[in-house]
Amino acid sequence: MNTQKQTLTIIGGIILALFITLNPGTGFAQVILGKGITLNAKSSTIRSSSGKTTIKFDKGSTDYKIEYEGDIEISDDDKDITGISRGGFFEISKSAFGSKRRILIESTSSGLTKEYYEGRKKIPYEPAGREWLAEVLLDVLRSTTLGAESRVKRFHAKGGASAVLDEVNFIDSDYVKTAYLNILLSYKLSSNEVVKVLNVAGDDIKSDYYLSSILTENQSLLLQDNQTKEAFIKATKSINSDYYKTSVLKEAVNNADISDSELYSILESSEDIGSDYYLSSLLKEMLDNRNMDDANLSKLLELSNSINSDHYKSTVLIEALESNNVPDAAFDKLVISVDNIKSDHYVREVLEEILDKQLTDVKLKSVLDVVQNNINSDHYTKEILADVMDEQEIKGQALFAVIDVAETINSDYYLKEVLADMADIRDFSDDQLIQILQACSKIGSDYYLSSALVEFAPAVNRAGSKVKDKYTEIAKGISSETYFGKAMRALDR
Repeated sequence: MNTQKQTLTIIGGIILALFITLNPGTGFAQVILGKGITLNAKSSTIRSSSGKTTIKFDKGSTDYKIEYEGDIEISDDDKDITGISRGGFFEISKSAFGSKRRILIESTSSGLTKEYYEGRKKIPYEPAGREWLAEVLLDVLRSTTLGAESRVKRFHAKGGASAVLDEVNFIDSDYVKTAYLNILLSYKLSSNEVVKVLNVAGDDIKSDYYLSSILTENQSLLLQDNQTKEAFIKATKSINSDYYKTSVLKEAVNNADISDSELYSILESSEDIGSDYYLSSLLKEMLDNRNMDDANLSKLLELSNSINSDHYKSTVLIEALESNNVPDAAFDKLVISVDNIKSDHYVREVLEEILDKQLTDVKLKSVLDVVQNNINSDHYTKEILADVMDEQEIKGQALFAVIDVAETINSDYYLKEVLADMADIRDFSDDQLIQILQACSKIGSDYYLSSALVEFAPAVNRAGSKVKDKYTEIAKGISSETYFGKAMRALDR
């Protein structure tokens, strides 16, 4: 029988590195035992002294104990110990449901001696001991990364990737599964085989950490063509952790091989990221590093609406506006996202960016609806309306919409300031002037009301008699004779 040599190097007097991490979803600890050995168990201990190593691990109802010294050779069929360096030994025992079995194999000048015990009773090694060792050894190999590289090589030689994946199906530990899959991915695989590996990883590996490590560390291979990219993105949907999913998707976003249609699939995969921080960071990564086509930008703006944090949402929207012309089909999604921002400050920041570009009357009306329905602060309403009148061409129905928003302002001072800005437009219809004057009537302060009326007096003087009558009607609401006189002197009679 051909044998493969799995060397377990024992350095006298030096404690092997022991690193214990929690295996998510199982409650088991994964114990990395120096070079090349990892156990998956509820609890485990390792000791190394004077060249001898002792490993104990508990797999629920079964306790294992392994002691060895020297270099150990394992048979190609994983059923036997075929060689131990001179002076070395290998001992393994298993306790289950009150019964105990043990095998001791020692290297002597005449070869290997093998002893088998059931409880304290020594039993002939053949055939019971040999059969039990085969059973135990396979369990150990499937619970650790001991011999993983040579086992993958052997399975692959016999049946390709499918044979390796069949063996992976018998492995419980996510860590060990990951080790086998990573080794397999180092082989030259066809696209179909890579897809099979990705499907196994996405379906069988429950640990977000280990699944993300496979998707990140092998990305150039996993994104080699449309077939593997589709399987890759499907696998990312199995990652529950916002952190790990974002890390994997960011790597993919920055991969030049990802097309626009595949970027759209990545956006779809990110839909279940619950963390505002991670989702916003992913969306900004896309905006920073990709030229967004209309479909992807529209999807990104739709996703931004699921961000609850006003801060994170506004940073995404502002970055999208700074780097892209928002297509008509996506503008409604942008407005919906802005309308769901609760903070007047952040709404104003985003609208300021929107208003930097000339809007159609329909788009401007939708922006003004956000202001009217969502802004509670008179100060921010005044600031936004000032931006509207500075940056946009206000005419027709748009002016009526501006007046409607102005009428929601309760502060006499801020309303007068908005009306003063509006007076600079100068080109009004009689109906518009009548509505503006009606808005002026909301001002309770004689001083601010008279000031507002005087601002519009030149336009009123050019208008028809109905407008002048309305001006006079509003002016009569001023109690102070001084301010009433000031308003009426501005009107040509």
